[in-house]
Amino acid sequence: MKISADFLKKLILIVLAALGLEVLVFNFRALQSLFYREVSYPLEECEMEYFDEYDDHVFKLKADNGVMYLTGLEEKMDGRTLHNVHLDISLPDAIDMPMVETGILTIEPYMRDAGHDAYARLAEHKVRDDIPVSKYLWVSGAGAIKTLTFGLSFTNGKLIQIHKITLNAHQPVCFSVWRFLLLIVLCSMVYGMRKESVLWKEEGGATVWQRWLPAALGCLLILPAAYLIFQNDYLTSSVNFQPYHELAEALADGRVYLTEEVPQWLQEMDNPYDDTLRTVLAEETGQDFKWDYAYFNGRYYVYFGIVPCLLFYLPTYLMLGTHMPNTLPILFAAIATFAGIFLLIRKIARRIGNVPYALQLMLTVAVYYGCQIPFFLNQPDAYAVPVICGEMFTVWGLYLWMCAKTRKGRLKKVLLAAGSLCMALVAGCRPNMALYSFLAFVLFADELKQVVQGTKEEKKCVLAQVFCFALPYVLVAAGLMYYNAVRFGSPFDFGFAYNLTTQDTSRMVWSLDKLWAGICEYLFRLPDLTYTFPFMSIAGDGTQKNLFAHTVFQMEYIFGGLIPCNLILLLLPTVFSKKKDADAAEKELKRFGAAAAVIAVLLMLLDTQLAGVVYRYLADFSLLLLVAASIAVMLCHKKLAGTEAANIFRCAIILMCIASVLFHVNFYWLSGLKYPLLWGNTGLYYRIRYAFMFW
Repeated sequence: MKISADFLKKLILIVLAALGLEVLVFNFRALQSLFYREVSYPLEECEMEYFDEYDDHVFKLKADNGVMYLTGLEEKMDGRTLHNVHLDISLPDAIDMPMVETGILTIEPYMRDAGHDAYARLAEHKVRDDIPVSKYLWVSGAGAIKTLTFGLSFTNGKLIQIHKITLNAHQPVCFSVWRFLLLIVLCSMVYGMRKESVLWKEEGGATVWQRWLPAALGCLLILPAAYLIFQNDYLTSSVNFQPYHELAEALADGRVYLTEEVPQWLQEMDNPYDDTLRTVLAEETGQDFKWDYAYFNGRYYVYFGIVPCLLFYLPTYLMLGTHMPNTLPILFAAIATFAGIFLLIRKIARRIGNVPYALQLMLTVAVYYGCQIPFFLNQPDAYAVPVICGEMFTVWGLYLWMCAKTRKGRLKKVLLAAGSLCMALVAGCRPNMALYSFLAFVLFADELKQVVQGTKEEKKCVLAQVFCFALPYVLVAAGLMYYNAVRFGSPFDFGFAYNLTTQDTSRMVWSLDKLWAGICEYLFRLPDLTYTFPFMSIAGDGTQKNLFAHTVFQMEYIFGGLIPCNLILLLLPTVFSKKKDADAAEKELKRFGAAAAVIAVLLMLLDTQLAGVVYRYLADFSLLLLVAASIAVMLCHKKLAGTEAANIFRCAIILMCIASVLFHVNFYWLSGLKYPLLWGNTGLYYRIRYAFMFW
């Protein structure tokens, strides 16, 4: 392929821009320190408290915490301002250990300067042996700094060796290849999002590189997440909740129940679903029970949807005799969901017409991030599997249904049946998400009218289409009903009421408190953002009680409501507006978006009443809310095209999508979750931290 001179010129400019950012921005401390005059601090004057000293300035901590004193700084600096301290130290006995933050020296700095006769505390600083930039502490005093005191604590190990201490040290340039490559990608995106870009002038797919652009975008979103998953040792060593592994073993043995014996005390309870009494009896007898499993008639069952087990876990167990890790189905579902979201957005865009390719790509990213996939990739355990699989089948089902519609008013039966199969399988993953199947009445409203108003030939054709539509539902429903009947004696009982969890799901309380809490938390809660990496925090231990205290229900920490974290949802009300001159496709898409939003909100309220407020449940309704919002965005863009407001709208959408990405990407290294990268790979976590915390 011949590379044009114009393309080469643009590529060079992008690389130079990324290089400038890497050197001038991410290494500005190194440039700043070039103008300082270094002063070596005598090691013999460094006072160490609560340490035993050995040869070569090796100190062993003899208490929980130690203290290092750097005194006489004002005289040593000879009137010059102290900006930084380079602690050239090592931790000889620090080793990496699994499932814990490891190999870290935590420094709590205190200083006395011209404005503070007593010690003033600064922000704590983390030092790791294999990250040189972490050994530079930057300080800014009120006048001359007289004394620095460092409180020292170790995550593991007791030894510290001090090689050299330098005041106003020259911090070296730390050129990160990965950061540089990321900057090239980001600069390319900025260049591609400019007003004059071909991506804003075409609907896409006109050239080979445009057709490959979605695949490249998917790799950019998913491959780094996969890398972090496989680098996180916590995931491979601490996950012990494996219901799909147990279900695969049971099904392979011709059973639907688990063989693990139920404690006698649990079988004798009048109400085994009473968590308060159940917990007391477990402690008294010393016999634990299986948490988050269904208990019915003296046996344990897996209440999670069976479809993921049949697709992934059971075939692996039958063919290889081993169990598939949860990360693989989740990664597969993430890839398939991204592809489905792009194809669905693109299909809708073609129905609307004149939707720029750049807008299609941005909405794909916004929907992908907004439907909690980064959260699931950070916590790829069994809880995430049925939810993300439900999203995967939903988005593909809707896409195939839309593809089944032709301009001639006929339906492609194969695509119609394939879409129905996907939507039917949703019930075998996440039964409550099966409500989205009712969107078929909106998508195929015109075809349904022919049953009443059409000719005899048209009615026959529609009946054949109805058969293709309904057959997958009948087959899947028959299998699920048989599975339910074998387990719980009723074809319509999915086992929700028998779950051994935090609340008695067999006696649910319907309360306005729950509705209000669900609306406030799921939709409007503001994220708790911070100034430092990872730029988001979790209050307490991630759980909290009902704020109203009128009833008891499950309420876990919500990192941010859908609307503040996905600002394109602000345009959602426009799908409910009426436009007299709208064409048939626009009216149909508005009806679809409005119906999707209504069903999603109803599902949100249902989840709140039945299960409480849990962050992963956002995925039940966020996907369709964001798809509906994407329809609103595309319709608004079409309406504003050619007006003065079009540029303002384009910039607003770009900023909205950037804000969504910046929020959701934090999940990959947020330290308050169940399997944090901080514990699973401390070195990688701090390399990422110091790559972003360059100041």
